[in-house]
Amino acid sequence: PDYKESDDKIFWIYFGLRFLATTMLSAGVTIMDPIALTMIEKYGGDFGRERLFSSIGMAIFSPITGILIDIFSRDLGYTDYSAAFYTYDILLVISSISVFMMPLGEKLPADNVFKDLLNLLKLKHVIIFIWFLFLLGNFWGFIESFLFLYLKELGAPNYLLGITITVGTVSSIPFLYGAGRITKVVGHVNLIVIAFIAHA
Repeated sequence: PDYKESDDKIFWIYFGLRFLATTMLSAGVTIMDPIALTMIEKYGGDFGRERLFSSIGMAIFSPITGILIDIFSRDLGYTDYSAAFYTYDILLVISSISVFMMPLGEKLPADNVFKDLLNLLKLKHVIIFIWFLFLLGNFWGFIESFLFLYLKELGAPNYLLGITITVGTVSSIPFLYGAGRITKVVGHVNLIVIAFIAHA
């Protein structure tokens, strides 16, 4: 069976590892945006098109990983998720090597980072923008947390879970490719409103 009773130690070990992994993942994703902006500033390019490659990677490897999970679990009587962990580790090593080889250089931080941050937080439109991002993040987190549980309860195979991610990322590709033009035509505020409607 997919769900087995186990002692509390297993739960807390998994909880600790998952918390650490999610924290590192969030930090890595957050750091990659400034790195991309620095590279664009130095060598030229478009931020949306740089982010496009992460969406392509998710679209390709998510269903492949789901298929591997189904193949390795076929004769076991339960779902073996080890293929997902191995795939993640391999891609993580490749990504680490790629980042290590990038000519990033050094960019010194501002002298008064916290002072500048406090000055920004005094602006009403910045606070409203942060609040909207907070709400969107909650909506996205809710979907990410419960979508796959819901699909598993419906009896969906693992490759379908991967295709679900593919559909979401493929639909974002045109917007990432034309992010600059779309922002100029529609406007930042209108894009946030459209994102809210899309989540609804």
